[in-house]
Amino acid sequence: VVREQDKNIVARYQTFFHSDNRRIGVYGDLDFGEVLLNENATHVLTLVNEGFENISVTSLNLPAGFTGYWSGTLTPGQSQTVDIVFNPTEDRLYTGLLVINANETSGLTELSINGKGKAIREISLRSVSGGFESMVLDFGELNTGTSATRTLRIRNAGNDDLRLYTIS
Repeated sequence: VVREQDKNIVARYQTFFHSDNRRIGVYGDLDFGEVLLNENATHVLTLVNEGFENISVTSLNLPAGFTGYWSGTLTPGQSQTVDIVFNPTEDRLYTGLLVINANETSGLTELSINGKGKAIREISLRSVSGGFESMVLDFGELNTGTSATRTLRIRNAGNDDLRLYTIS
């Protein structure tokens, strides 16, 4: 850093060591938060060649629940965006490492990635009479010793398995 007498910066110089010839920069948010089961959330990862030689990226490795694909060459100063998609299928925390397989000589190539699959467990109950659905299950007035039958439609309105054990 070069400063004038009044201490203002007039120039910046950065020293790169020989090992920085193929320096990769990786930018983006890999915390997906909560995502509904079987829905997709996409975040953008940006790869940047911050060195002076070409970088060959051969692949990206991602843990279960995440996908993202790109391979190619980054020339000095070039950047490449990659869509990373989170698609949870279970109600649980997904976590692991995104690994960039490349011939870089410096820079981060392993990054933490996480997201939470969120199930919605919701049951929908409707009375069915004459082909119409209603929120009221009405048996009307009945004489003692008689019975009436009504249809109750039970529907899974959530995004996870619904297990019905008993109705009382």
